[in-house]
Amino acid sequence: MPVALAAMREALRNEGDADIVLLTGGGARFFATATRELFPSSQVVVAPEPVYANARGFWFYGSLED
Repeated sequence: MPVALAAMREALRNEGDADIVLLTGGGARFFATATRELFPSSQVVVAPEPVYANARGFWFYGSLED
C-alpha cells in the first residue's frame, strides 16, 4: 500500500469514509487499484486525461472573478 494513500486513509478515519475519491495527475492510473482496496466503500474515479486535470483545475479557479 503506497505510503501517501495510507496517510490519507488515516486522516479520514476521524471524518468517516469518503463518498468519492478522484485521482488526478500523471500517476493516477497506477494508484487506482491500491486506492480501491484502501477505500472499498468509496467510488474511485480516475479523471479523464488525468495528467492535465490539475492544470485545468488551477486555470479554471484562477480565471474566476472575485
